[in-house]
Amino acid sequence: YENFTKCCNCSRILYNFQKFEFISFGMYDYVGKIFNIYNGFEDNQKVQTLSGDNKFFCNNCKQLCEAKICTKILMPPNKLLINIDFGKNKIYHPKKVTFDQEIDITKYISYDYGMQFKYRIIGVCLHYGLSGSSGHYVALIKHKNNGKWYCFNDSFVSEYTKRNLNIGTPYLLLYERIKS
Repeated sequence: YENFTKCCNCSRILYNFQKFEFISFGMYDYVGKIFNIYNGFEDNQKVQTLSGDNKFFCNNCKQLCEAKICTKILMPPNKLLINIDFGKNKIYHPKKVTFDQEIDITKYISYDYGMQFKYRIIGVCLHYGLSGSSGHYVALIKHKNNGKWYCFNDSFVSEYTKRNLNIGTPYLLLYERIKS
């Protein structure tokens, strides 16, 4: 990731590079709407304003200032973990969360590497229930060697034969980069 923060007072830009662990997509603007994974990538890269109680301390101005902040993906990882953040008690619950089994995030990369960045889903963690502190979690995982899907449900593991992975409410999505 590349985070850049621009002070609205002096226009100084602070660059911060962070290792890519996972991406978290908040559901705050999607209450009662359908949310697709691509909405998360779009929202994640919007320029935001830091103001009010969330001001930025500018080392140049030596004070708290309003600032513009933006996050860009510099170099995507081989495994892409996406966290769907519903907030406490799922109060920010969209009507539905959809995701594709294959995604192309090339247009969300800061630099043109002359290649595509496509991913194939290999794992889904689903949550059933009204809040993050209660309910039930189930994982659907694709076996690396045989390509079959398995459902991990408490102490039971069974082969998952349905084609649709868009069931329940996805909490975590794990994608693996498709080598071109």
